[in-house]
Amino acid sequence: MKSFDLYEPSTIPEAIGSAHKIGNKASACGCRDLVAGVMKDWVQGEGMPLPDALVDLSRSIEGIKVRDKERRFGAMTTLSEIVESKELDKGFPLLTRAA
Repeated sequence: MKSFDLYEPSTIPEAIGSAHKIGNKASACGCRDLVAGVMKDWVQGEGMPLPDALVDLSRSIEGIKVRDKERRFGAMTTLSEIVESKELDKGFPLLTRAA
């Protein structure tokens, strides 16, 4: 069974640093489905090719960041996170209801 190195940075700068450190053998993903696709090869065959190293971007691009009057949504922020955010509901109640 072939293995690969998995890096899980929690910030964008860490992700960039990981990619630079690994070099050309790095593959990046922004969702857990890619990891599942790679793992499928071990279970069922004919999954995705196994990388030498994988940088999982999901933790660095998820969630709601609150700073002063600014709100930032990572690309992997779920609707559930928006709906359940008490802090977001205070300033943007229509957004949480729409979600």
